[in-house]
Amino acid sequence: MLLTLLLLIAPALADDPPAEAPPAQAPPDDPLPDDDAGWLTLDVPADFGSALATALPPSQDPAARPSLAPEPDLPPPPAPLRGRWGLRPWLGATGLGGRWGGAAGASVSHQWWTLTSRAVQPAGETRLRALGAFGGVDGWDLSLESTHGAWLGPVGLLAGPAVRAGALATRRAGALSADTTAPAALSLGPQARLALQLGPVVPWAAATPAWLLAGDRAPVAGRPWHELELAGGVALDTRPVGFRLSGAWRELSAGAAWEAALGLQLRVL
Repeated sequence: MLLTLLLLIAPALADDPPAEAPPAQAPPDDPLPDDDAGWLTLDVPADFGSALATALPPSQDPAARPSLAPEPDLPPPPAPLRGRWGLRPWLGATGLGGRWGGAAGASVSHQWWTLTSRAVQPAGETRLRALGAFGGVDGWDLSLESTHGAWLGPVGLLAGPAVRAGALATRRAGALSADTTAPAALSLGPQARLALQLGPVVPWAAATPAWLLAGDRAPVAGRPWHELELAGGVALDTRPVGFRLSGAWRELSAGAAWEAALGLQLRVL
């Protein structure tokens, strides 16, 4: 019975078509992009610091330096100045046209200089002098000189204007000689002065060409200047009293004039 049932079912099962397998899905043409595609991986440690932190190196960090602006080049402080006043009585001799006499007066001076260790040290001097002549020469002399420059080590080079007014005449037997007279005149010219510092001893020399501005005095003929003075001397710079040996020669239309003196200089300041 069982055998007969199996024989009847077997042909029915053989006539059914086989079950089709599900079609295979073709792989997509464009795969989905990877999340990391198109990016480069950098081996940099993550930094989650504050967004206010600077990215500048420490040498340029505003927090480490007061200001990023360059500091201005401030000029060096000026060298301190020193000055002193001097009062010097003047007593000596003066001459004109082969005759000579005495001269007396005084001068007031102001000197200034800088306190610095540099090789060039600015300095200057202004001097006002008044003299009166007596004896074999009669006359008067008033001069104002202001020379400024610098000391180059022990050598001083000064220059400046010099203004002078005065009159000279020789006296014979109580009367003035008309043939040796330098009438009153006013002159102006530059003065150049050279000095040498040898400890407290200072030898110096000066030259002053001048041109007549007013007065009845005639200029020296054949010269580019109207008058010329050459002077020199030695100063002993001691305190509170200094000594000064000086002399001068002047070329005038009336003849050569000269003066010589040994003076004392009182340091009042």
